[in-house]
Amino acid sequence: MQRLPRMHPCCRAGAAIYYPELSQKIMRIFATLLRLAIFLLLLSFAVKNSEMVTIQYYLGIEWELPMIIILFICFTAGTIFGYFSCLLQKLYKKQ
Repeated sequence: MQRLPRMHPCCRAGAAIYYPELSQKIMRIFATLLRLAIFLLLLSFAVKNSEMVTIQYYLGIEWELPMIIILFICFTAGTIFGYFSCLLQKLYKKQ
């Protein structure tokens, strides 16, 4: 069995070098807790913004949707637009 060098208690972060499976397990737990916290935050946001909103467009077209659906559509459209703009920049840099 390999003997570990003595470390000061403040330097225990170096233990991740000697125990990578432990640090991976801790990171998995941390990532799961972070995902759960984000999900709960978004769920509470959706519950608080569930009232109906009317979107009016040209020629008398009107849509009545819950506000969270409209926010989700705008967020998704922005994410897709940002992804494709970054993709185009990557493609132009390769040429």
